[in-house]
Amino acid sequence: MSKRVVRAPVRDGMVDPTQPGISFAQPKGGQAKDKGTERQHSLAPAGVERAPTPTKQPAAKKAAPKPKAARKSAGKLPAAAAKRPAAESAKAAAKRPRQSASAGASAGSSREAYSTVVPPARQKRVAGKHFIVTGGTQGCGKCVALTLADEGAKGITICGRQDAKGRQVAAELERRGCRALFLKADLLSSDDCVRVVEEHERMFGVCDGLVHCAATTTRGTWKSVDEASADRDDFGGTDVELFDRVYALNVRAPFLLMQGVSKLMRQSGRGGSVVNIGSVHSAGGSPKLVAYATSKGALETMTKNFAFAHRNDRIRANYIACGWMYTDGVPQR
Repeated sequence: MSKRVVRAPVRDGMVDPTQPGISFAQPKGGQAKDKGTERQHSLAPAGVERAPTPTKQPAAKKAAPKPKAARKSAGKLPAAAAKRPAAESAKAAAKRPRQSASAGASAGSSREAYSTVVPPARQKRVAGKHFIVTGGTQGCGKCVALTLADEGAKGITICGRQDAKGRQVAAELERRGCRALFLKADLLSSDDCVRVVEEHERMFGVCDGLVHCAATTTRGTWKSVDEASADRDDFGGTDVELFDRVYALNVRAPFLLMQGVSKLMRQSGRGGSVVNIGSVHSAGGSPKLVAYATSKGALETMTKNFAFAHRNDRIRANYIACGWMYTDGVPQR
């Protein structure tokens, strides 16, 4: 038994509501067969047919499984190859001559050729620059000065209280291809701090960096000198003289040096860098190092303030909070 289905006409892929509907008969089951091919009725007007739906192909038959004997023999190597030791192939590979890069390329070998190109030398990081290194006659300051020379520094001014050691370091800098100026100076004196910058400018004309290594680590507790003496405290007390001496070298000296070099850096227009060697004691420190620890805390604050003040002059500043160093300044045991 069939039923009548009414559908709206379709024009250019769209339903046209202005045209009358088209009716056609739909057989029971909703499908009509034509010469063995299943074809669904189209909802389009007469004369427009949908492509025939292909018939479902039967599934391919699975291949018959191989006998167990055949499966076992397929995974086995020949008896001679199974008995051959692995070291024999490695020994044969070692006897083969190694191909050069050109030979391998000309022969069209797929093996990766060994590179014989020597990498270029690393560019020196401070080539052509000029520096002031305080405390450069021994210990940390000496190592900093020599490292700057190895990295291509053109001129270095070092200062310290020991004349013989200073001249020795200056001669070593010259041997490494760096012009050197040694100034005997005591940075406890504010005049010597100013003179170091002035002599450097007279010698080199510009300053690209300051590394302040000079410092004193004089010990002293919160006790007065008399109280510490009465208690037989090995670290001693802290009086005004000790406090002023520590702050003069650890705080006032770097302030005057930074003030002088920043002027030279601004005049050159190419900026520069300041590095202050500090200490982990700046975060609080040992109670047996009252003046020293608080002076390093002041230096850390001063370094940050300097960096912020000169941020637009291309001058940066860094504070290195290091621990104890074993240098030639430490008494030998």
